[in-house]
Amino acid sequence: MPFKWLTSTNGLQMFSYLPPDFYENDQLTQAILQVVGLEMDQFQSDLKDVFNQAYVDTAEEWGLTLYEQQLGLPWAEASPNDERRSTVIAAMRGLGTITTEQLEKIADSWEFGTTQIQEIYGQGLLIVRILDVRGVPSNLNDLTNALMAKKPAHLKLQIQFSYFTWDMLDAKHWTWDQFDAMNFTWDQLEVAS
Repeated sequence: MPFKWLTSTNGLQMFSYLPPDFYENDQLTQAILQVVGLEMDQFQSDLKDVFNQAYVDTAEEWGLTLYEQQLGLPWAEASPNDERRSTVIAAMRGLGTITTEQLEKIADSWEFGTTQIQEIYGQGLLIVRILDVRGVPSNLNDLTNALMAKKPAHLKLQIQFSYFTWDMLDAKHWTWDQFDAMNFTWDQLEVAS
């Protein structure tokens, strides 16, 4: 087919419905289908974008901004979208009466893996253990702020991290040559698995 300007996906699809012998060389029909096709391409793209914003897991910049405004969260334009999504999900999970299970759901919405939250009665202490990630996670401040906003005011928050211990190192049964070949720094060794 000798198309000069018909590049639109929807325009080409509409052209396929026409009898080819008559319209194949008709430049006016091709131009009309291109214009209408481009508008339909843009409409479908916009529709898909709006649909994606309806779900936190697929929302992008403007959808996350709307969620943050609706939930009364601080505007976090500089943060990556994954961290913003975690904050929004945590805020949604934190609606209603707060229990330790509810706080665990908030903490688990971050990408740290599983967490364990324990209230120490009589001491006014709430201990958060990050189980699956070793070392200090990158967006710990967001997690701390979300938990501080939702926890009962009379409880202090304490976050505990896990590190690679000497017993774990011994259990690997590495020789010194194998260990040296890995070129770990001390910081990297603390969070090795």
